[in-house]
Amino acid sequence: MAVQIRPTWKELEAQLIAKAWTDEAFAEELRRDARAVLERETGQQFPDGFEVKVLEEKSNSYYLIIPEKPASLGELGELSEEDLAHSFVMVCPCICSIAPHCNTDSSGC
Repeated sequence: MAVQIRPTWKELEAQLIAKAWTDEAFAEELRRDARAVLERETGQQFPDGFEVKVLEEKSNSYYLIIPEKPASLGELGELSEEDLAHSFVMVCPCICSIAPHCNTDSSGC
């Protein structure tokens, strides 16, 4: 039996961007219905209410994505300097919180 290795979220993202740059029909489909494209490309169904947005970055812009605040942050919403330093390492670059596909090592998730 062959073992199928799924790409990481960052690898998939790079593949989608490359395809959008070289295939205008694909880019238009991605702009029009990103969720359906991602479900097709990953072979996974996202939960109801899960939203996918496509933003096209221009040479004069930059988008900073702020992930959802982790539950471990606590009610006060405060992090010590040590916790803050570790929080950047502990943010998983994939969508493992919604799908069982994560293939990053356990130190990153």
